[in-house]
Order: sequence, then C-alpha cells, then structure tokens
Amino acid sequence: MSKKTFPPLRTADLADLLTGLLDRAEENLSDADLQALRLCGDGGVAMTEDLAALMSALAVQVAGDETPDGSVPVTGAFLDGRSLSKLLFSLSNLAQQANAMLLAARMAENMTIPHRRGHAARGTTSTQGVSA
Repeated sequence: MSKKTFPPLRTADLADLLTGLLDRAEENLSDADLQALRLCGDGGVAMTEDLAALMSALAVQVAGDETPDGSVPVTGAFLDGRSLSKLLFSLSNLAQQANAMLLAARMAENMTIPHRRGHAARGTTSTQGVSA
C-alpha cells in the first residue's frame, strides 16, 4: 500500500491550512475528534453573528461622526486611512477565522462513520452523540 501524498501546506490562509491538516489527519481521527470538529461550526456561526453586530455598531458610530453641514469632523472614529485599515484588516481576519471554523465543521460532517469503519482500531466507532 503506497503512502498518500499531499500538496504542501499553505499557511497564508487559515482555511487552506486547516483543510490541509484535516486531510492529513483524517485516517487518525476518532469519532470524538470528528464530533469536536463538527462543533467548530457553532463557534463559526457565533463569530459571524458577532461580526455582523460589530459591523452594524461601527456603521452607526461612523455615521454619527458626520457633521450637520457635511464637512469632515475634527474628532470621531476612523477618520484616517491608518485607523480604518487596521479595523478592516482585523474584521477580515475575524471573517477568515469564522470561515475556517465552518469549513472544519463541514469537513468533519463529510468524514462519515461508514467511510471510517476500516479505521476502527484508531478510535471509537460509536455513533452515540455523533451526527452522521
């Protein structure tokens, strides 16, 4: 039996890194491991909900910075490119993390118990508490 080969890991993107690691680890993951990965989806959903609320709150704050005559305010939030770019990069990173968590959960859902029966010696094959 030949050893399975994989492309090099790409570390610049969290989702690609996680996908690569899960591909490599699949045959060694127990059902409990897969259940834990499936639960990552809950964290990803919560993170996207928090991100949406944060974006709305920021939009309200920035809209409140506008002066009545439409001129640029002297004080307020995110008035220069530097502060705005830091905020947007941070929000982008949060979205990427949420995406990676959702992707991990989806991959775990696709690693079904019947597919893994040949790997029973490496972990439990109990379906108790595991959604297939």
